[in-house]
Amino acid sequence: MAEERHHGEAAERSQHESVQLPAPTFWPIVFCFGLTLLFAGLLTHWVVGAVGLIITFRAALGWWHNVIPHEEHEQVPIDPALRPAPIIAEARSVVRLRVGEAQHRVRIPEEVHPYSAGILGGLAGGAAMAALACLYGLIAQHSIWYPV
Repeated sequence: MAEERHHGEAAERSQHESVQLPAPTFWPIVFCFGLTLLFAGLLTHWVVGAVGLIITFRAALGWWHNVIPHEEHEQVPIDPALRPAPIIAEARSVVRLRVGEAQHRVRIPEEVHPYSAGILGGLAGGAAMAALACLYGLIAQHSIWYPV
């Protein structure tokens, strides 16, 4: 089993020359392609579904072997010149504003609209759109059923 390294906290600078990352794999995309073929076979032909089932099964096995019994990793080198500067932690506190100081006001909604206002507004907007569509049909095609 691969040994896991502790890379330190955010403010610390690590002296490691590389970082261990999960190895890239193509099996998840092959698995999704197989599932796509499997479900496309439901709409097209059973052979397409059978090919999708075979691809899905093979991709699941390939993906499984990449992770079990040990996850595959790769070492990616770290360029020392591109390392970020350490984060400096400061222990300053935040000054709280009080209502009325420095032209500050509390942001409280002046009024709360009921849900029924939104429902009624939606119904009114839908009726207005239907009326305009029927008016367009009457003017352009001489029938209110054209937009429908």
